[in-house]
Amino acid sequence: MVNWHVQGELVKLNKEREELYYFEGSKIVFTPQYHIERGYCCGSGCRHCPYEPNHIKENIELEKQYKTINNGNS
Repeated sequence: MVNWHVQGELVKLNKEREELYYFEGSKIVFTPQYHIERGYCCGSGCRHCPYEPNHIKENIELEKQYKTINNGNS
């Protein structure tokens, strides 16, 4: 387990779940699935923000394309 601080929040990254993030240089980039599992928008302007409208802190409304994916995984 790796711990990472994002916007003052401690994020625990499980090495077995690498599909939730990738590294771009020294930065960690979270995938849409990571954000969906988190359950809300952090408002940080993330590249793969699945919420609509994008980048609105605490928004929980998923974009249409991710609603289908998320419902398929439940």
